[in-house]
Amino acid sequence: MNGDTESTVLSGLLGRDNLGEDAGQTYPITIGSLDAGSNYLIDFYSNDLQIIALDLTSSITLTPPVSLTYDGSPKDWAASSSFGLNSSEFEFQYYGRNTTNYGMSSTAPTDAGEYTVLVTVNNPNYTGGTVSEDFIIDPAPRKTISGVDLTKSKVFGDSPYSISATIDSPLSLTYSSEIYRDWE
Repeated sequence: MNGDTESTVLSGLLGRDNLGEDAGQTYPITIGSLDAGSNYLIDFYSNDLQIIALDLTSSITLTPPVSLTYDGSPKDWAASSSFGLNSSEFEFQYYGRNTTNYGMSSTAPTDAGEYTVLVTVNNPNYTGGTVSEDFIIDPAPRKTISGVDLTKSKVFGDSPYSISATIDSPLSLTYSSEIYRDWE
């Protein structure tokens, strides 16, 4: 009336009794601070706001570890989503496949073998957030052992000598020797 429109008459905002933000919950809508001035009455009918979980099915990105070669460290994967979720909002499960024996575990594997990582969103505001990726941890490259002279021999009574070797990795080197005597 009198050229009044909703935008010139109404002011304020609708409200909610509960200011939660979790999917699956119902939040009653209230009249809040909505006002129509002294010339109009607001006929308000309450209703509920229901927040629905967002489907993440196609928005999860998995990031493999920097190295998938055996080095003694766990091969933890990372996950993110185009909606801003980071790895802390996902649950990671790893298991062996084919001939690799590694039961379902939240601990990332360390040893060489074939595995699958199963990643599930761990946030109630999202659904459809499960993806998996097969991966292989390659064996460590063969290391070089040097400085070993296996051509030495010793005759009874000769002075003792030592054999030494070096290896170019953090792996250990074990040497064993047997002495055979012929007492005939």
